[in-house]
Order: sequence, then C-alpha cells, then structure tokens
Amino acid sequence: MTRKEKNFLYKQFANKRTGGKDSSSIRKVIARANKKFHLKKEKKLSYSTVQRYAKKTFKKIKYKKIPKLSDEQKKNRKEFGDYIINNKIDYKNIFFTDEKQFELIYTPNKQNNQIRLTKLSKKKLEQGDEEIIKLTTEEKPKFTQKMMVAGGISFYGVGKLNFVIGTMDTCAYLQTLKNYKEDIEKIKEENEIELIFQQDGATCHTSTKSMEYINNNLNLIKYWPANSPDISPIEYIWSQLAQKLEAFKFKNLDDLKEKINYYWNRIPDEYLKNNYNHCFECVKQLHQFGVTKNIPQGPKKLIPLKKNGKYEDEITNIVYNEAKIQNTINRKIKILNKLLEKQNKIIKKLNTKKFKNSCSEKIKSKFFEQAYKMVYEEKEKIKENYENEIERLTNISTEEYFNNLNPEKKKKMINMSLGPEEDSDTTTITRIIENIINKNIQVVVKKIKKILKNSLKIRRFRKNL
Repeated sequence: MTRKEKNFLYKQFANKRTGGKDSSSIRKVIARANKKFHLKKEKKLSYSTVQRYAKKTFKKIKYKKIPKLSDEQKKNRKEFGDYIINNKIDYKNIFFTDEKQFELIYTPNKQNNQIRLTKLSKKKLEQGDEEIIKLTTEEKPKFTQKMMVAGGISFYGVGKLNFVIGTMDTCAYLQTLKNYKEDIEKIKEENEIELIFQQDGATCHTSTKSMEYINNNLNLIKYWPANSPDISPIEYIWSQLAQKLEAFKFKNLDDLKEKINYYWNRIPDEYLKNNYNHCFECVKQLHQFGVTKNIPQGPKKLIPLKKNGKYEDEITNIVYNEAKIQNTINRKIKILNKLLEKQNKIIKKLNTKKFKNSCSEKIKSKFFEQAYKMVYEEKEKIKENYENEIERLTNISTEEYFNNLNPEKKKKMINMSLGPEEDSDTTTITRIIENIINKNIQVVVKKIKKILKNSLKIRRFRKNL
C-alpha cells in the first residue's frame, strides 16, 4: 500500500462516527478506496491486507449502551450522591427492591447465536439436507409467556421472592410490601441493624395507598433518582439471573418459577457484598463529579452455592393483581350462568307432558317414575347449587376469593395464560342406569339402552347433561 492509501484508510477507520453507522466496515472502506484511487483489478486492495492494517493500527472496542439522561435527571443523581455522602448514610443498611419480568422462551442475540459448519456441511445445507437444516433452524412463537417477579436484597442476604399473578398493580404491591416488611424485620433481628427501604418511581409504588402504607410501616429513603441502575445492586443480580437462565429450555412457567427460586436462594453473600461496594463507589463519583466512570466490578459469574438454610425452595409468597382476579371471578360467573341456562332447559323439557308420555310409552315399567323423579330432583339440586355459587361470587371480594384458594391453585394462577376451571355436571343418564343395574332389573336396563340408542330426544337430553 502507498502512503496516500494508508492515510485514506486511517481517516476512514478513525472517523467512524462522521461516516454514519457501519461506515468503517472493511468491505465498505475497500470499495471507497478503490473508487477514489481508480485502482485496477490487479492493484485493488484485498480484504486481508486492509484487515491486517486495521488490526495493527487500531484497537477494536464495542460501543457501550448508556441511558440518555435529561439535565434534570443528572441533577437529581448528583443530589442523591450529595445526600448519601453528606448525611453519612451507610449504603450497607439500605434494603433494595425491584421487579423483573422473565420470559419463558429466551430470544438470543443474533450476533452471539451462531453455528459453525464445515465446508462439507455447508454444501449439504445448500443441497437441502434435513439433519443440518434442523441444526440451523429453530421454531419459536412470535409472543412468549411472561412472568413478573419481585424481590428485595440487603448487604446481609436476600429476602423472599414474590411471584405476581398478572402484572404489578397497587393491590399486588401492597401485598408485596407486607412481605418486604417481614424480610426487613428478619434481617434486623439477625444482624441487629436498622434498614432503610428503597424503591423506584413506578406508578404502583408511588400511588396514594402504597405511600400511606410505606410511611406508616417502613423507613423510606428520602431520594431516589430515575434511570439509575448503576447505583442499585439488585439490577446486577437480575441481569445475572437472566444470563443464568439463558442456558435452560423451559417447557412451562412452573419449571421457570422453580429455577428462578432455586438460584435466588443460593446467591453467594460475597457477590452481594461486592455489588454493594461497587454501587457505593458509583455514588461517591456522583458526589464528586456528577457522573459515574468505569469502575471494576466484582465476580461476573453467579455460581450457585450449597443451600444456606435461610429459605425453603417452596414458593410461598404469591401476590395477585386485583384486575386479574376480578376477571377470573367474572369468567367463572359467566360459565356458571351458561350451565344454569342448560339446567333450566333440561328442567323445562322434563316438565313437558309430551316428553314424559313418549318416555312412558317406550319404558313400560314401574321403575320409570322412580328414574324420572331421580333425574328431576337431581337437576333441581344442581340448579340451586349454581344459583347459590353465582350469588356467592358476585358478593365476594378479590381478597377473600384469593385467600380461599389452596396453595397449589395459587401457584397455577401465576401462569398468566391459565383461566378458571369449568365446573362439570356430574349427573348423567348413565349414572341412573347404574343405580337400576344395582337392583338387578335387567329388563328395564335393556329398554333404557334402546331409548338411548334410538330416540333423538334422549340423545339431545344426554348431550345437555
């Protein structure tokens, strides 16, 4: 390469930002150089030559994603740093809380998710080999199931995880705050310290009911600036948990819940302490300079330890979204109303003389009245039960409904796609036939079987049951 060509390449690689996105890619730089110097085929710059020059001259560094902050946010961050340092608040005594949404199916980064093939395998892929196509392709749904989890950490250990049914609203957050209070009291007793409660500025956190509970029961930190993940240790833990879960393929949300809970209960104490120290260094820099610079962090990998005995792996803290539970109640009432309509139609049909006469003509037995009476009484009981259940559900509160559920049902309700279970009508014609068979009256059984096969009315009646 001539000196002119080298100078041109230097300017192209050095001024990436002026050239726009991907302006310093080697192929584009070669194309511009060949065009500028009118190089012929023999003298054109090769890819390997330019690549060697770029490696010798420049050091490759990836861009860092930094949240764009407004002037007001920068000012608030500086004020927070001043508040912590000037008031000599011990960062170790802050109980950090946050929520995280986990996806059932992880969508990897395209650049990192690459498969290396040999030349032979590449040829087979071009020819349409099914085995290699399976390796290089993977079916994934457009939208995956998600699950909201809330948790709190301190310098001395983690609190219990809170699994949310639906999304986090004021109702769910009030229940979460009660669980946070229990965690704080437990850490206070074990370490004999006073903890300060921290939360971000989400709408459910700053609602009137939430703030009323916090002011009465918790010692809330005075300042917390927006867009400040670098000074919150729990943000680093969420990111490490997400990276740890990338290695697994989960069939359902139950498996995902168990794995999240498993790793959360095994977070190393050293990792927590290093994160707290790192965040406090960031706070010091905010106090001095108003911005945070590159600070070397603690352990990058979250290694699961042996069970420390603090918490059981069983999921106990389950909080609910009020709208989600109310929708569940409304759907259940709707299903019961449909079933009640069916019962009314059956009772109406049983009351008609035409239907009763047609049955009595075909079943000439003294047990016909008994079987008929059994059906009628059973239907009346079911109708009454449905009416009572509808009345109970219309008057019940979401809190009472949720508290009456058994623990297994609560765990299942964390799965956002899961709806209410339909109540099944247990009474059928076959059950009545079984009662008659127990009395060893074979003639009547045969006649009833004939009616079930031949009569359209009985068939429709059987479907309604």
